[in-house]
Amino acid sequence: LELRERLTQLGYQITGVFASGENALIDEAAVTADLVLADINLPGQLDGIEAARRLQTQYGTGIVFLSAYSDPKILERACQVEPLGYLVKPFDERELHTTLQTAIFRHRLEREQIELNRLLKQRVSECAAKLAIANDAAEAANRAKNAFLTNMSHELRTPLNAILGFAQLIARSKRLELFEQEDLQIIIRSGEHLL
Repeated sequence: LELRERLTQLGYQITGVFASGENALIDEAAVTADLVLADINLPGQLDGIEAARRLQTQYGTGIVFLSAYSDPKILERACQVEPLGYLVKPFDERELHTTLQTAIFRHRLEREQIELNRLLKQRVSECAAKLAIANDAAEAANRAKNAFLTNMSHELRTPLNAILGFAQLIARSKRLELFEQEDLQIIIRSGEHLL
């Protein structure tokens, strides 16, 4: 009650007070709060560290521990939850206010970063989908180009081979004039170049 009164005087809105970790996990006020101040020693099956871990994992709730415990093993276990702060009782009002302001600021930044990462992943997925469509279209265009070139090659080679074959037959003939031989050579060179 004293903590609630001090926090209210500092301008914080208290959405709920929970006597156990189990109660915090099922109450809307705890799971939608910007920040939860959690004592480590709580009645019930869930201590404050486990309740905080579940709130953070399931709902993304920011956690600040408030405890009389500063034992290294408890601190190590609490740090695994990655709290936004840890206050050892007794604490003064200035320390409480500074810790909470810092924790709220950090938690908002982390939420913004999570949202930005989500938007970035969404945009990357959208771009990847567009790229896949464009890649499929490019591959289809490449296949169409190859088919066109294959058909055109066939369509051009057939008459060119006939022209070259007849020009070579005529060129072997001994009855042609010299200027006619030169003209046939032009036809043969041009046909081979085109082929």
